Amino acid sequence: MVDADRKKVTWNELYKKIYLSKEWPFWDMFDFDSIDNYGVVKIKKVINGNSDERLAEFQKKYPEFKMSGDADFGLKGTKQIQKMHQFPNFSLMPVTGGMNNRKGRLSKNNRPTYNDIFPLFLYKLSLFWKVKSEEQLSYIIDNLWYNPHENRSINAKNTAICLMDYLLLFNDIYEYSKRIYLIGKELTEELCGFGKKSKSENKGDDYLDMAERYFSARKEIFISKGVNQQIIGFDISEDRFE
Repeated sequence: MVDADRKKVTWNELYKKIYLSKEWPFWDMFDFDSIDNYGVVKIKKVINGNSDERLAEFQKKYPEFKMSGDADFGLKGTKQIQKMHQFPNFSLMPVTGGMNNRKGRLSKNNRPTYNDIFPLFLYKLSLFWKVKSEEQLSYIIDNLWYNPHENRSINAKNTAICLMDYLLLFNDIYEYSKRIYLIGKELTEELCGFGKKSKSENKGDDYLDMAERYFSARKEIFISKGVNQQIIGFDISEDRFE
């Protein structure tokens, strides 16, 4: 079964309405009507006449680059579990390079993972743009890239390079948050500040309060972009949604 953040209804009623090529030409690389059976979309085979040189180069270099939906705040085992599968908690993430998997897992072999603690993940992501350029790939591999077999072969490492080049399409965490999470600088700083103090097992009341502020901000943004106000509060994991 496809996860709620990857269902057709999520693509049609959310992602198509909030990720607009007129706001960022990157989205024009994808056909949101051509989602595979796993809820994943990859770059179009037809190269568009993209005026942004960085985007055009990325499209040519990584024709197999894939993205899909992800639930931002992990809420399993909390009193707000039902909100984990609602639109305000959904965003697109790259599948290539496995950053979505790295975000969602518990620590393994003493390497940092985040157990879906979104502020902690966002804080660690923010540090990518602060390390020296020659250290960015190592930072990706150590903190953001995921390979289930710990395989550092040339082919596996290429996905880490791809993930690095994807993140370099953004100037900093603020642009990333604006493009991907549709939130501003103030909320981004609040999330990162909370994440800096977080532990991977911490999903207490402060965490839930932070999630509520995030959901509230995004709900307003989604409504302003034409997302159906009623469906925003539905639990998309229910069987009635495909």
